[in-house]
Amino acid sequence: MRNIGRLDDAAQARIFSDLLFSRGVANDVRPADGDHAIWVHDDARVDESKALMAEYKAEPGAERFRADAASGKARRAETRRKDDAYRDRVKAAQASMYGVHGRGWVTMTMLALSVLVAVLSKLGSEPDKIPFLFFTLAPANKLLPEIQAGQLWRLVTPIFVHFGVIHLLFNMSMWWSWGQQIEVRKGLKFFLPMVLASAVASNLVQWGWTLTTEPHSVSLFGGMSGVLYALFGYAFMKGRIDPLDGIAVPDNTSIQLVGWLLLCMTGFMGSIANGAHVGGMIFGGIWAFVDVAWFRWRKKGMRR
Repeated sequence: MRNIGRLDDAAQARIFSDLLFSRGVANDVRPADGDHAIWVHDDARVDESKALMAEYKAEPGAERFRADAASGKARRAETRRKDDAYRDRVKAAQASMYGVHGRGWVTMTMLALSVLVAVLSKLGSEPDKIPFLFFTLAPANKLLPEIQAGQLWRLVTPIFVHFGVIHLLFNMSMWWSWGQQIEVRKGLKFFLPMVLASAVASNLVQWGWTLTTEPHSVSLFGGMSGVLYALFGYAFMKGRIDPLDGIAVPDNTSIQLVGWLLLCMTGFMGSIANGAHVGGMIFGGIWAFVDVAWFRWRKKGMRR
């Protein structure tokens, strides 16, 4: 930031400041020993601004300066309005959405529900205690009779069921790390719909996977991993198509997660909900494309 000169009249200093702003030169007016000093933010615009100040001082009442200053004033007011609106949104979001230490309410609530279900079902060893949480209690080829009967919560609730302490601890540690980061970064209005939609998508793909591989069996699948792979797919793709948003996945983490996905698909790791993993990852990537397209469309509309 550089001081380019002073004006002794407050009104003229404000008009000149608006004149600079109309040319895209960010600046401040500051009191200085009874005068008004003009400070330009960008050092590369200093010489240009000094030349303009010399012209302005020679003819401060010129109509051309007043017209440009009026445009700059309007532009400054619009910029200030947008900045204030953005700060208000951030404050409102922090006050209404975030829990202690910046953790998201959605992240904490879903973690608590998963632990509660684990306690009620004894880590999934007693599924008869929570039959209403599973996707379906019928063979895959029965085409989801419970959901067709209106039990729509089953589209989501399998994500709260975990089988064994390792399954629960691994998923919850990943959920706590990834979930709260994305929720705090993007906000409740973005995060909650994404989580619910990815739960539905990954559960449907897993059911379709079972319909293809074991159509006459009853598959009581569960776990948060489908949603976790959706978060991975979203962050991975977001980091490549919109890196300035600050959401990305390190290359070594991507290799580990894809490697784990492929290892599980070999059958070596036992009965794994591979469909939920694959479906979640693809869904997350699609969500990233939609997110970026929506942002660019809104940005384009604001410029009109």
